[in-house]
This record gives sequence, C-alpha cells and structure tokens, in this order.
Amino acid sequence: MTEIYKPGPVSQAYIDIATKNEEYITASVEVNFNEVIVGSFEDFLDLLSERVGVICLMDISYEIVGFKEHDILIFNVSGDASEAATQVDD
Repeated sequence: MTEIYKPGPVSQAYIDIATKNEEYITASVEVNFNEVIVGSFEDFLDLLSERVGVICLMDISYEIVGFKEHDILIFNVSGDASEAATQVDD
C-alpha cells in the first residue's frame, strides 16, 4: 500500500493528532537543489523539518520522489514530532 504524503507545511491540528496517537508526521516538501548542497547534513535535516512545519522533527526519514523545473527536488519526509509539536510561522 502506498502512503499518501500531504504537502508541507502541515497544520497544527495534524501535528497534535499525530502526536496524541504516537504517529509520525508525514509530508511532501519542495527543496531547491542549492539548499541541499550547502551546509552540513544536520542543516539539511533541519531544513526538511522546517519545510514540514515542525521546529524539531526527530528520527527523520526522507526520499526524493520527483522534481520540478530544473532545480526543485520533491521529498517525502516523515518523522517524530512528539518532542516539539510546534508549527513554524511563515
């Protein structure tokens, strides 16, 4: 069965429900290729966390599922939001 990923950032209600049910947050996010290649691996994981909409997403897993234009990668991301279930403000 294919898991469906919602476009990030996710809503606070989704974070609250997933945290209450001890489930991982899942989202599909877009990242510019230049953002992937600069900084450390931890910086990259923080970027994914922010794009999902959770300040400190833990135990992150991700996969590239597509691309747009010539430099936008699309990632499916999942992780544990139980430590910091706080929505990132845009």
